[in-house]
Formats: sequence, C-alpha cells, structure tokens
Amino acid sequence: MMGKSDIGFAKPSMSWEQSIEINLARYYAAAPQKPLRQVVIFIKMVERLRVTLDAFFEFRNGRTYHLKSNKKKQKVVSIFTAGNPERESFVSISRVFNRIIDNMGWQLEGEFFFPASHLLVAEPELLSNQLEAVTMCGQGFVSKGKISKELLEAANREYIDDPETTLHHMTQMILKMRKDNQANSADRKVL
Repeated sequence: MMGKSDIGFAKPSMSWEQSIEINLARYYAAAPQKPLRQVVIFIKMVERLRVTLDAFFEFRNGRTYHLKSNKKKQKVVSIFTAGNPERESFVSISRVFNRIIDNMGWQLEGEFFFPASHLLVAEPELLSNQLEAVTMCGQGFVSKGKISKELLEAANREYIDDPETTLHHMTQMILKMRKDNQANSADRKVL
C-alpha cells in the first residue's frame, strides 16, 4: 500500500488512464475516510466528461477559463425551475450557469424561468402562454439558430400574481401528497 508521500504527480507524457489513476490515488490518500462509493462516483463523472474536455486552460481577468480547441461556439439555453414562487430564487443558479457557459466559451441564447414549478403539473393552463412561447423559442432556435427577444420575453412573462397564495397552495398540495403516501404505506403494511 502506498502512503501519501509515495504518490507522484500526473505528467504530460502519461496516458489519460495513468494520470487518472494517480489523481485518484492522491484523492483517496488525502481523504481515506471517504467511502469507496464516492471515489467510484468521481471516476464515473470524469469518464463521462473526458470525451468533451480539452486540456487547454487560460488565466485572464482573475479567472481560469477552460478553452475549447474547436472554434465554433456552442449555443445553449438554460431552463430553470424552482419550488419557490419568487423569481429571485433563480439569481444564484443563473449566475453559476452563466459562469460555466462563459468558461466553456459557449453562447447563451436564452434563459427560461419557471418559479412555483408545481404549477406545471397542478395548473398547466395557468402557464399555457409561457409554455407555448417556450415551444416557439425552441422551434426558432432549431430552425434559425437564435431566439427572438419578443418570444423570450413572452416565455418569461410573470404568471404568479400572489406569491403568498401560491405558496399556500403548494403547501396544501404537499400535505395532501404526504397524507396519501402515509395512507398507501399503511395499506401496504396490512397486505
């Protein structure tokens, strides 16, 4: 068994597999109390990402950027849902995704926000205009490679008049689901 000091560093001349093995050994040596399951999850994540990543990094404006070797910018859209009825719930996650998009050199075509996402199931008619606009945005994105500003605004139009009432509705829905689940569990125990 190797100790912490016996583990070297990955070198550019090594194969991908060798460098991963060394990095994983360093990771596990630094935190041997971590369950092996976490290490396996980490390996799976790296295995899935390695086909999309190039080993080019640049430091500019106080940040590290992962450069892509291909010159064509990938166009992306972000669709966010949240249980909370306030749109402020999306500020942090939007910033994180915008940072990732910028870091990867991609181009953000639009962001779609759906607060009180339980309404997508409980009252889809309330969001029918927004959902239709999202569908039209998708069609424009696929056919023309861009989304019109008007459709983006229509897709993100506010549909919650009273956040407090919406929150109360969501709470009642959750309590009913909990009660139904408990009844179903009791029925299964009897069987």
